[in-house]
Amino acid sequence: MGRKTASLTTHPLIDALDDPNAEVREWVARTLPANSDRHAAAAVRDRLAVETNAEVSEWLIRGLNTRAPERVDALIIATSSGTAEVRKWAVRGLGGETDARIVDTLISTLGDSDDEVREWSARGLAVCGNERALPALQALEQDPNDEVREWVGRAINAIRCGQVQARD
Repeated sequence: MGRKTASLTTHPLIDALDDPNAEVREWVARTLPANSDRHAAAAVRDRLAVETNAEVSEWLIRGLNTRAPERVDALIIATSSGTAEVRKWAVRGLGGETDARIVDTLISTLGDSDDEVREWSARGLAVCGNERALPALQALEQDPNDEVREWVGRAINAIRCGQVQARD
């Protein structure tokens, strides 16, 4: 498919990201990442900032994982979403990266009200192994959620031992 043809198919998909029907937006989110058009990447990033449907957000985030330049900013923004499922998928998308902004975001999301967001933040910090995360992780050693405590312990051990945990 030539560049002009790809552009002709991408722009209607970009427009459909604003469709009021969440099923349409989800289909577009699943389809659009196959395109490498920079306009599509920007549209996905912009939609993610305002998307409230967790399934749509999940697919937008999955698509961002293939677009490195736009990915980090959009995922960091998504960690502030009003929807816990969106925050979880954003944190999962960031996990394991060693960039300082990402580590700071993962440390910050350890304080999230949602168990799964805290768990995936700890998982991400276990993979990146940054010592700056130790005080925030140690503060969660008594978290009420078993999975959070398990991953906090793994992250602390990985950082102290200089080992990284495999990302599931």
